[in-house]
Amino acid sequence: IIKQVFRDLGFSDFEDTLSRPYREWEYCVQYRETSFDFVSRLMEQEGIYYFFRHEQGRHVLVLADAYGAHANVPGYASVPY
Repeated sequence: IIKQVFRDLGFSDFEDTLSRPYREWEYCVQYRETSFDFVSRLMEQEGIYYFFRHEQGRHVLVLADAYGAHANVPGYASVPY
């Protein structure tokens, strides 16, 4: 559903890095909420989050559900705390 909403809005700068399959909804309604709120609600229910990967000339929204979706930051592969 989330990817279909993105496509319907003409949004193509996203990447799916989800580590597991998710259920198919038999019935799901967007009612009196923006597309952002609708997608956010669905992701929250499933434990999916997003972040942006900044590239030359574009910013990619990355759908994630595990830390493996993140690349190490140069010089900060481990951070003492």
